[in-house]
Amino acid sequence: MIRAVLFDLDGTLLDIDVDNFIETYTRSLAAKLVPEDQERGLAVLAGSTYAMLAPEVNEDSNQVCLLRKLSDALDRSPADLWRSIHQLSKEILPGLREMAKPITGAAQVVREIHERGLKVVVATMPIYPRDVMLERLRWAGVRTDWVDHVACLEANRSAKPHRSYFLEMADAVGASAEECLMVGDDEDQDMPALDAGMAVHLVQPPRGRPEPTARLRFGDIGQLGAIWADALA
Repeated sequence: MIRAVLFDLDGTLLDIDVDNFIETYTRSLAAKLVPEDQERGLAVLAGSTYAMLAPEVNEDSNQVCLLRKLSDALDRSPADLWRSIHQLSKEILPGLREMAKPITGAAQVVREIHERGLKVVVATMPIYPRDVMLERLRWAGVRTDWVDHVACLEANRSAKPHRSYFLEMADAVGASAEECLMVGDDEDQDMPALDAGMAVHLVQPPRGRPEPTARLRFGDIGQLGAIWADALA
């Protein structure tokens, strides 16, 4: 029986030009952190982010890990860097809103899952601060009071596609992996939830178009309730 449904964000709940969003956000942040040399800022951000994402599990939160790497490279305190990141987010997010729109029917599915009394988790890549994640969730038309937990820099110690990430997300809402359904659009990032013991729903069939199984199914997100009716009852 499913007790928690984990939803990816980009491509699952939110229709967004991901590459353009990441490039614009990252370049703006690099210019904020290293105004005298944006290219150096980009290199530092890339290296620090990779160092944060690479381990199966970080000793501290992703936030602490990222800020430590940035602090070492830029000789600025973690607190000062975090203030700059938050300020940049407030400045730039309104202008990025036009890159995104809700995926038809997705917010309704999230609301229905919430109203069934199941736990709702936004299981996206935890590479942005919580306030950025919540704003992008609003772009998807999803109300924050429908959601029990959101992946973000502050809350996570791991990232996709590590098995530990999915276990961490289940633990955040008091569920076992076997009680979770991961819903996503990226087979490389979301299907590894199977290795953690979760069931997985992909909004489009993976490469090779395998037959659905009891733990792996495919279909438009609007069909989620029907496709998993046996497990969500």
